[in-house]
Amino acid sequence: MPTGSRVGAHFLSSVLRMLEPRTDDDFVDRLHYLYTPIMLLMFALLASAKNYAGHPIECFVPAYFTRAMEQYSENYCYVQNTYWVPFQEHIPHRLDEREKRQIGYYQWVSFVLAISALMFHLPALCWRMLSNQSGLNVSVVLSLACQEENVDPEVRDRSIDILTRHIDDALRYQRDLIIRSKGVFLFALINIGRLYGAYVTLVYSMCKLLHLFNVLIQFYFLNKFLGTADYPLFGGHVIYDLFRDREWQDSGRFPRVTLCDFEIRVLGNIHRHTVQCVLVINM
Repeated sequence: MPTGSRVGAHFLSSVLRMLEPRTDDDFVDRLHYLYTPIMLLMFALLASAKNYAGHPIECFVPAYFTRAMEQYSENYCYVQNTYWVPFQEHIPHRLDEREKRQIGYYQWVSFVLAISALMFHLPALCWRMLSNQSGLNVSVVLSLACQEENVDPEVRDRSIDILTRHIDDALRYQRDLIIRSKGVFLFALINIGRLYGAYVTLVYSMCKLLHLFNVLIQFYFLNKFLGTADYPLFGGHVIYDLFRDREWQDSGRFPRVTLCDFEIRVLGNIHRHTVQCVLVINM
């Protein structure tokens, strides 16, 4: 196998190993660091395929436009953003009014979904990194304590002996780490955990809070990204519109038909065009 292929296979196996379920978490943790990132990455790949391998936008251009002019118009409109005006309203004459209605998130959707998937996985990485600082292999401890063979008294006694020695080694490791530690945060966390005998519990609770903070901060940035700052619960408003049978033509959320302005220089003269476009990516 070529070197490049081996490196790629090793990287892919490392990523898949990171996404494997562990025994030191619960369903809520897996929902955050495993199931949601996988779903987001799948949507990111689909959006990327439609953006870069498909035809994300098609515009209704004047009949005298050549094929090259039509292609230029569509590429320009997709890169420079389109704007939405309800069919029952007149197109604003002022350019600044049109700019306020711009929709500029379609070409960035795949990148935002990938970043969101990474952010959902970060608290799990923090848990693994900080829990390892305890010297206690939580995953192994739980697997050993919960194995079915423990119903046998001899196996159970052997498991208890192994766990006792492992926990004793972990406590000794924490004492050595406090002496060597230069990080203020880690030093304080280990000392608090040592004082109350709950370092792993503190780290796990902190990572649970990180999951909650991550969800809240992503809702905030999602509203900023979609330009829906006036609707703090964007998803709630979309569901509310669906229950009321309110179509996108009325709400303007993820519209399929938009408008685009562009200028073409012909023989030294600037010709301004306004065309109607269909966002195929939103079909």
